[in-house]
Amino acid sequence: MRKTAIAFILLVSTTTVLDYANIPSLLGLHVSNMNWSFYTGFLNAVAVLAVFAITYKVLTGREVEIREKELRREENKQKVSLLLLNDCYEDCKRYIDLLNEENVNNYIVPKIDFDSTDLGIAVNFSTAPFVNQDAIADFAKDGQIPEDRIARYYAIKRKFEEYVNMRITLFDAPHFYVPLRGGLLRLLNDEIACIDRLKAGR
Repeated sequence: MRKTAIAFILLVSTTTVLDYANIPSLLGLHVSNMNWSFYTGFLNAVAVLAVFAITYKVLTGREVEIREKELRREENKQKVSLLLLNDCYEDCKRYIDLLNEENVNNYIVPKIDFDSTDLGIAVNFSTAPFVNQDAIADFAKDGQIPEDRIARYYAIKRKFEEYVNMRITLFDAPHFYVPLRGGLLRLLNDEIACIDRLKAGR
């Protein structure tokens, strides 16, 4: 674009100087014999082509810039979606660790009224890692999280809620909740490893 503009400016400037200084006459050329209509038309055509080339270059450059910004925006959305998923799964693992025998038996079970249908503390534990569920769902709707990955997210959520409820309500029956814990941890570790591979671009 810059070269085209410079060439056009040089052409116009040279023609103007030649005409103003009457240099062709000094060199013995008969200017009156020249077809100025042809040259005027030629210069008009060159001017139109130059304007077209400049406009095309500017518009193409803007389109490329807009496309690059859109790509960067999509990449950032994907990075944020992976970060939210990873944080959720790491939180799940922390809560699983927190629900150890000492904490459950000494601090959680004494606060629960098992005669009541309201097991508020169990609900709080089971939903705590999923505070960003709305944002994750929005990323899934927008296409940043593939269908299979969001399906695994909801599967983990269901299994986590099931484990927390079993761990607290059947605190004295490890044969119920221990297998759930093992399966849930395997799912969590698999998804965290998958996210790590995606972050590394593998």
